[in-house]
Amino acid sequence: MRAKELLFISILMGLFVVLAEGAVRLAGLAPFLPGDPETPLYYHDDTIDWYRVRPGLKYNSVIADGLMFGYHTNEHGMRSESHSYENPQQKIRILALGDSFTYGIGAPYESTFLRILEKRLNRDQDRHEVIKSGFMRYSSEPEKRFLAHYGVRFKPQVVMVGFVPNDVLDAYADEQSRLQVQDSHLITERPSFGSRIRMFFNEHAHLMRMAENAIPRLKAWIRNRPVVKRVPPVWAQIYQDGGRFERYWQKVENDYREMIRICRTIEAEFVILNIPQNPRWGSDQIPFQHAYAGDRMAALARREGVHFLDLLPKVRAEQAAGATLYHVLDGHFNSRGYHLAGEELHSFMSRQVLPKVTENLKTAAR
Repeated sequence: MRAKELLFISILMGLFVVLAEGAVRLAGLAPFLPGDPETPLYYHDDTIDWYRVRPGLKYNSVIADGLMFGYHTNEHGMRSESHSYENPQQKIRILALGDSFTYGIGAPYESTFLRILEKRLNRDQDRHEVIKSGFMRYSSEPEKRFLAHYGVRFKPQVVMVGFVPNDVLDAYADEQSRLQVQDSHLITERPSFGSRIRMFFNEHAHLMRMAENAIPRLKAWIRNRPVVKRVPPVWAQIYQDGGRFERYWQKVENDYREMIRICRTIEAEFVILNIPQNPRWGSDQIPFQHAYAGDRMAALARREGVHFLDLLPKVRAEQAAGATLYHVLDGHFNSRGYHLAGEELHSFMSRQVLPKVTENLKTAAR
């Protein structure tokens, strides 16, 4: 093929891409970037716990499944009501730490499991305050830092941390290249050249974002199979004693021990909540709803004498009965999944944790 023909084909292809990009923009077919369409200012640096969601936000964001949800943050960057460090009404305070599941990605605020917990606890009398301190992409290290420097100032009677198996992966990722804020977005400290190129086109090329969102759905339609997120085979070692991720399990456990120590200094009950991930994100060889995670967290709770709730048995039972609890592509709970988590947590808190809090308060009052 001669050089002129190659040049002509290249020009045609370039013209097609430009026209396609324009058509996608005019039709609004590309998923929004985080924080669009109302604000691009999403994260800010924090010298204590690395990064935080900006306070006072009100924005809409579209998850991978194409659904849009509204979010807001209070003066502390939490998806929660306003909370002062003082507690003039002397409510029983529950400080909830965690990642995007605890933040409630993929559901309206009133359907998040912490909001459901709060409404159920206060159904008869407004005596409880749930301080919803879940932040996207948080793992045990920033959660520990948040508790030590900010959380203790709320003087909670209960501290709950939501554990998700990918917290172990996040501990690994943070060691390789910790996340930081650039232009209000999270990036790694040492992003690869390929990652920088992809980030640039993902931000500026609507056609690329539309393609990334559409290709998994197209493949699933062609194969007439559910969309499954491919995961690296090495992830199977998350569920192995002494495997590749053992040191990161120990990192998470040591961070939890430090949080437990902090809670004992402020006389707060500590609760570990095991949140199973979407099974469609795994495979038969690498199941994301593996009992190992809950068993290991339960063993830690027994050794340290703290409370533990595993959502996996209830989630499996509901799924076996035909319930859909997760978004397919996004991977977080849908409203039904969050409702299940909120109801289970309310029952557990009412039966096992809050009676202990009442006992502690009576002892302190004597």
